[in-house]
Amino acid sequence: MAVGGLDVSLALAFSSPLVSYAFIAHQDIGWRGAYWYLFSFHCFAFLMLFFFYNPPDFEMKHREDGETKWQLVKQMDWVGVFLFLSGGALFLIGVNFGGRTYPWTHPGTLCPIIIGGCCFIAVGLWCTYAPLKYPLFPPKLFRRVREFDMVIVVCFVGGMLYYSMNVMWPRPSQALFVPEGDIIMRGVYATIFSCGTWTAGLVVVFICSRLHHEK
Repeated sequence: MAVGGLDVSLALAFSSPLVSYAFIAHQDIGWRGAYWYLFSFHCFAFLMLFFFYNPPDFEMKHREDGETKWQLVKQMDWVGVFLFLSGGALFLIGVNFGGRTYPWTHPGTLCPIIIGGCCFIAVGLWCTYAPLKYPLFPPKLFRRVREFDMVIVVCFVGGMLYYSMNVMWPRPSQALFVPEGDIIMRGVYATIFSCGTWTAGLVVVFICSRLHHEK
């Protein structure tokens, strides 16, 4: 229900491609208008958060346990943070080197990828067996396969599809379906994938929440 409500509330953001192409088609400011539009959108969001979002402060959240900020800092899983960040950085460096700076079989490509993968394995073992109060990846969460692991997998796969299609879809849609020179239709086709996400949000809110069988 909460996810569907969030998707429905993003209707204004999903229409941004159409607004951007309208700037290009009808305003002298051209493509720069798209960035000014997004800038104003984020400024408005910042003002709304600043004036109307009042989260609990540190004292309210730790009134019962009485822990200080320094105590919480010392309890953080700094080793896990180091292993995770190092693994991610090395893995991405190796992937970026492959086929560009070095061949894929070159040690300069393979070593960062392998070491990064080993760091990921190490952080998993560290969080599982080290006596930590606040591990970076709490094992008790990952033992809940249906409630946690599968949600992470679905979000990961859905994010891959969403962001890749938002980058790739506008160009082929313009080449295949939009008449040459029709700038507004470019914006219409660019919003199709986002409109699908918005429609799915409506389905979640009004249908899945009543069926109780989201699968």
